[in-house]
Amino acid sequence: MFYYLTAAVTNRFIKELRDFWATHPKYPDLPGNVQGKYSFEQRPQYGIIVKTGSANRVQLSADNFVGTSQSYVALAKIPGFPGLSCEWVREDALAIQANNGAFPSQPGVYYVEMTEDNQFFVDPLLDVRNERLTMLSPTEGVLQQAPYPGSLRLIELPGGILLTEGVEYTVAPDGVTILLASPLPVGVALKADYRYTGATTGPWEADQLKGYNKAIPGCVLVFGRRGKKGDRFAVLVSDIREDSYLEYGGRWDLNIDMDIIARDVYAQREISDLTVMFLWATLRTNLIDQGVDITEISLGGESEEVYDENADDYFYNATIAMTVQTDWFLFVPLVTRVLTYSEVVKGLPDELTIEAVTDPFYGSRMAAYPTVS
Repeated sequence: MFYYLTAAVTNRFIKELRDFWATHPKYPDLPGNVQGKYSFEQRPQYGIIVKTGSANRVQLSADNFVGTSQSYVALAKIPGFPGLSCEWVREDALAIQANNGAFPSQPGVYYVEMTEDNQFFVDPLLDVRNERLTMLSPTEGVLQQAPYPGSLRLIELPGGILLTEGVEYTVAPDGVTILLASPLPVGVALKADYRYTGATTGPWEADQLKGYNKAIPGCVLVFGRRGKKGDRFAVLVSDIREDSYLEYGGRWDLNIDMDIIARDVYAQREISDLTVMFLWATLRTNLIDQGVDITEISLGGESEEVYDENADDYFYNATIAMTVQTDWFLFVPLVTRVLTYSEVVKGLPDELTIEAVTDPFYGSRMAAYPTVS
């Protein structure tokens, strides 16, 4: 968790500094020399090196428990498969907002299969709840979709009586016609709960350290470094927000150092001053709402490094020390969410059985996976 978090924070500061210096006419090459390591083939005329130092953990409660997270989506495993290709799933708030506050994908279980290390297909098993049968006659009704075998539950209203397949009704060979053993009395209706197979979509990309929100609209799937061909997992989608994860969290106090290097002493001072002013006056207010709080900035002393002894030429260095507070979160999936879905369909084949994910995943208000495509 610590190294992923510090890498995300460091990469964010590198990106912000590159964007800031990209418009400065006096140092056009500086954005390319803002890096996290001294990875130059030759020492540049000027540059900024952003390095993570030590860190202290800030405990906000005895067991770091924050609360229970509710979501339309949750991650589940398929027995016999590691299910490690997807690190975590999360709602796409913008897609939900664009859909007038409703989740844009139909409820159900979306089975994901990795056909390559960086490619996947989605096979949905969609939910239908409280569908009223269209009665063609007192003994014959029609469903809108063909139920997946074993998933149909036919209920008599208003009594709420569950009918038994093979005794009180049968399903015709077309899969959508229901044949009743006895005529339906006047004033009695039938409703159906079932699942049906949706259209397969893909192939979709699954590049490392990226999130994708097109494969299942309304859901962001985040892939880490463990994508593997042949792996499978499931994404559970509900029509209402349900308890999905137990959330634990806290803070880290990170010490970040920046080395300013330049061949000219006045350039080194100008770069140092402008960088400090940007970090404290501009970037601090922009990042604080994203869970990154710059609490302290200090300028270190200046130093010189020999560039050419014969020509008496030097590099001029300066140091900026910064303290940053950032949040961390740990999400533990709830087993009850998975059991609810599993009990709807009895006798599923092994490839459609789902089970709880026992491994927690880490998150942050400042996304460790900033790219969503």
